[in-house]
Amino acid sequence: MKSIDYHIHTKFSGDSDASPVDYVKQAIKMQLEEICFTDHRDFDYPIDSFDLDIETYYQTIMALKKEFKDILRDRKTLLMTFVIPIIVMPLLFTFIFSSIGDMASPSEDNKYKIVLETNNPEISTLFN
Repeated sequence: MKSIDYHIHTKFSGDSDASPVDYVKQAIKMQLEEICFTDHRDFDYPIDSFDLDIETYYQTIMALKKEFKDILRDRKTLLMTFVIPIIVMPLLFTFIFSSIGDMASPSEDNKYKIVLETNNPEISTLFN
């Protein structure tokens, strides 16, 4: 199931004073997969001075989209380039080399006893 919020009003609507960037940061913290700003202009809003500034709204949303797309892409790149190799590679090499070391060094579990039944004394001396 997707984690989403498709009804967010920002300071561009008359019924909120929240910044769009704050909502985006909070959505990232909450690990939301998608959000949708639903800012609007109410023609019958009780305060006459409210008006949705479409041009500023559009510029703000486009800037946010670019900024956070780059940030999230950079986080993913950072994670894939540095964090995962720094953590995974040493663990992988430790596992591989400890496994090889266990196979190469004899232990009580790796010792086998050969039982030989023969009447030939030359063969018996080879295995004793």
